[in-house]
Amino acid sequence: MTGLLLPAYAVAGLLRKENVLVVIFIAVFASILPDLYHPRVRRNPFLHSIIGGFLASYLFSIAVGFVYYTFLYRSVFDTADFAFKIVFPSYLLHLLGDSLTGGGIYPSYPFTSRRFRIYAYRYDDPALNRAGAGLGLLVGSLALLSMFFEEIHRVLYP
Repeated sequence: MTGLLLPAYAVAGLLRKENVLVVIFIAVFASILPDLYHPRVRRNPFLHSIIGGFLASYLFSIAVGFVYYTFLYRSVFDTADFAFKIVFPSYLLHLLGDSLTGGGIYPSYPFTSRRFRIYAYRYDDPALNRAGAGLGLLVGSLALLSMFFEEIHRVLYP
């Protein structure tokens, strides 16, 4: 859910229109990175920390860079830099969402195992899920609308 907020980068003008689908795919995948390798019962404290998020985002960005280099012959480091700007905010949005649940997050895990939570909502709260999905759809729609008007401006005023 929170990974869909990343089309806001398009609204901010940081993306070219041909990259939007790739960015959305990377953002959605990056937003579920913290939950990929933990049992269903407990959260992995390292992956739900800021340092773990930075490290996982960095490694995933390097992997995206190598995929781009393999298939499209683009620079690994430029692509990884571009991917990191998408992956790390998506990861942090996931942590923000998890800080609203009863499980919370462990922001400084390697140094302390203290859990942090803003408010203990249930992850399956229908009203909260609808609000998050609506916010994601709103931001995505604004991103597409912004790109549409930018394209019209480019055609009318070359």
